[in-house]
Amino acid sequence: MVADYTNSFAIKKVTESDAASKAARIRQWKPTSAAEMKRFFGLIIFMGFVKLPKISYYWSKDAVLGQNFPRTIMSRNRFELMLQMLHFSQQDEDNKSNRLHRIEKLLEDMNRNFQKNYTPSEEICIDECVVPFRGRITFRQYNKQ
Repeated sequence: MVADYTNSFAIKKVTESDAASKAARIRQWKPTSAAEMKRFFGLIIFMGFVKLPKISYYWSKDAVLGQNFPRTIMSRNRFELMLQMLHFSQQDEDNKSNRLHRIEKLLEDMNRNFQKNYTPSEEICIDECVVPFRGRITFRQYNKQ
């Protein structure tokens, strides 16, 4: 699903881009597949574990900064292009009433799969201490005691 949405968005971007950006890396877009998207998300998870200041450092050949793993998965240019084209829905318009509209279908599918594949047992512990978030996000969730 994500590969299809990403491909359709990329094709739209390539066809809509003006003459100046036609010379940019965007013209090198080749359709992605589900297997490549899995590798892409695997790299993102890896980057969460191995913190470096810049994305390009993961592909560096420097003895101190360089990582071998990302180079074996995909090129840096392909990763950055996929990151630029990544889409989770077909909706292009902004929905002011639902801020999660761009990932809503993905969330629904994930929730459906979680409910289908996981049934909690009797011995389950839920931590009810939720620290209030004071950031700039508009939707907040607190557990009422």
